[in-house]
Amino acid sequence: MTDSTTFRNPVAARSADPWVYKHADGFYYFMCTRGDRLELSRSARLSEIAKGDRTVIWVPEPGGA
Repeated sequence: MTDSTTFRNPVAARSADPWVYKHADGFYYFMCTRGDRLELSRSARLSEIAKGDRTVIWVPEPGGA
């Protein structure tokens, strides 16, 4: 059976390779690939992680893959 519906991520759209961690500090940390960079977001609520504080934690070296 083939399902033709498309899944939409309800937590954070356009977020490849997602990882979520709930730290002892009570915050959720969400890391994902966004195009040419890795981004880390922090939020008190998982349902609001897309609105959380964002930080770019890695970009490739110039000319790198």
